[in-house]
Amino acid sequence: MPQDPNDELASVLLERIKVEKERLIKEGKIKRSKKSGSSDTLHYENVPFEVPSSWMWTILEEITSTIGDGLHGTPQYNSEGDYFFINGNNLSNRKIVIKNETKRVSASEYEKYKKPLNRSSILVSINGTIGNIGIYDDEKIMLGKSACYINMISPINIQYMCIILESRYFLKYAIDSATGSTIKNVPLKAINNFKLPLPPLSEQQRIVAEIERWFALIDQIEQGKSDLQTIIKQTKSKILDLAIHGKLVPQDLNDEPAIELSKRINPDFTPCDNGHYAKLVQFEVPKSWMWTTINKISTSILYGVSESAKSKGRYKLLRITDIQDNYVCWQSVPFIDYDENKVKQYLLQNGDIVFARTGATVGKSYLIENLSEQVIYASYLIRVRTYSLILPQYVKYFFKSGYYWNQIEQNSFGVGQPNVNATILGNLNIPIPPIEEQKRIVKAIEQLLKQINKIMENL
Repeated sequence: MPQDPNDELASVLLERIKVEKERLIKEGKIKRSKKSGSSDTLHYENVPFEVPSSWMWTILEEITSTIGDGLHGTPQYNSEGDYFFINGNNLSNRKIVIKNETKRVSASEYEKYKKPLNRSSILVSINGTIGNIGIYDDEKIMLGKSACYINMISPINIQYMCIILESRYFLKYAIDSATGSTIKNVPLKAINNFKLPLPPLSEQQRIVAEIERWFALIDQIEQGKSDLQTIIKQTKSKILDLAIHGKLVPQDLNDEPAIELSKRINPDFTPCDNGHYAKLVQFEVPKSWMWTTINKISTSILYGVSESAKSKGRYKLLRITDIQDNYVCWQSVPFIDYDENKVKQYLLQNGDIVFARTGATVGKSYLIENLSEQVIYASYLIRVRTYSLILPQYVKYFFKSGYYWNQIEQNSFGVGQPNVNATILGNLNIPIPPIEEQKRIVKAIEQLLKQINKIMENL
């Protein structure tokens, strides 16, 4: 920021602070420090960095009336007391945070150990967690030893001091000054001797205003980012919704209708009577599409094996917990040994879709692709294997649509922990387009999601 030559110099400000401090000492409101209370020692030697000529280097002790810490010990708690016993972990974002577990003390206990806090007091965590900041605002609190209080002398701008105490410069100093092997503690002597740059008072005010302006802008950007993420999530949902309604890609009159596809899948296929088909129809789809159920497009819907995982074995064992954010780290998937005569039906193939049937992730699914090992799947998963004339990628995206999730919510059972069994999964309704349109839909979805994910990466 540009300096204003009309500003009162920081050296004049320091003199005013010195006069005010002497007045407080004479009136008995504060005690003189063990050092000379009117030291003329300059703090220009070995300064950490250069500052404008109108600024001054000083130490915290010279611009404060008192620096101390809280009670070294445990007070007598009283669950109905009026005062909260706080420590460094109660300080956050310049506020004093009262937590559910924060203990209380009585007024009489507070009177025994109270500290001279006022509206110019800054609290800093100095034990264990180092560097948390809170500004005292007449809260009914009693300090513990892990919080120190720094009472500023007017007219120092308290918000400017918070900026200094929140800086990496102070945090590094505090950590470097800390003692103790297990729990670090910053001595009060180090706090007193902390060397800081002091600008003119008007400059302090401009610095505070400028930083607050930037923080407000950052908050706006973060809110905008959050809003954009919400819009992107809604856009993904809309893309899938358009896809299963037949509105994402144009229809091609040359495509073989889905009903002919069903006949090729099952030569004995006969169209449903109007009454039964009407029950399947949840919304209008193009004439070349058809409504059916998951079991009608699947060669099998099968539960996994109830066996414990091992660190070694012949087969990998895929579990619900191995699927995170639509990704499987196959290196971390455990192993299993299984009966060679029974294992074939449980071996996963590319194009299989596994489905979580219980717990917090019920309904989530994962498409098996690019398998390089022999893998079977655990009992909390259901495998759906579609006919070769049904594109598994299309079913994968259907399993992410809002319509699919509505069916899961309506049909899951169990108190506390929702469940969906193979029968329920098999009876879910699904709109099926012609195979060529399935391919066009999948291609369009993947192109759109790729663009959206690129936007997300750049946020």
